[in-house]
Amino acid sequence: EIENKLWPLPVRDLFLVGPATEKKLKLYGIYTIGQLAKADLALLRRRLGKHGETIWHFANGRNTDAVSPKPQENKGYGNSVTTARDVETKEYAHQVLLSLCETVAARMRKDNKCGACVSVHIRTFEFQHASHQKMLHGATNITSQIFKAACQVFDELWDGTTPLRLLGIAMTNITREETVQFSLFQDESREKSRKIHKAKDAVNARFGAATIVRGSS
Repeated sequence: EIENKLWPLPVRDLFLVGPATEKKLKLYGIYTIGQLAKADLALLRRRLGKHGETIWHFANGRNTDAVSPKPQENKGYGNSVTTARDVETKEYAHQVLLSLCETVAARMRKDNKCGACVSVHIRTFEFQHASHQKMLHGATNITSQIFKAACQVFDELWDGTTPLRLLGIAMTNITREETVQFSLFQDESREKSRKIHKAKDAVNARFGAATIVRGSS
């Protein structure tokens, strides 16, 4: 059904055809995916190089990438939210960050993963973007530890003068939970937190994500 359903679409709708490529294709009279599929491959190679050949194959429904029976492991975990109203105070921003940290940490625990780098990104009501990150002393998937670091990063990133409409966090430098190295002087609070989180995750997985939430949320 490629000819009937794919070819009539604008060429911009094709995977890997961005604004710059679309502009070049239109110079050659190629406006639809069907026109790209029927275009001279030699011309596309000369004008667009390897990329031209790739999108020509895509337009014809062909792809030589190997199909993997297993999904690739996540290289990072993140979440963001566009707020219903402007974020104008640090307290409100921290509340939003806590909710994001809860979601990200729960996903990491589900996959038995930990992260060692916390990133925070923001967007103002004028659509200006900024981001900042922090390396942790060790990898973790404990919400409170991620939240503490995220707040530190956020406080360094935002001066409080411009209202925000989007906040997001991401955890990278991912490692498996069982390979995380612990300090010889680590107290029992980490293990206690891990047990509490796993119990909460189990309840929420069975009865719904909002069954157990923090009072501050």
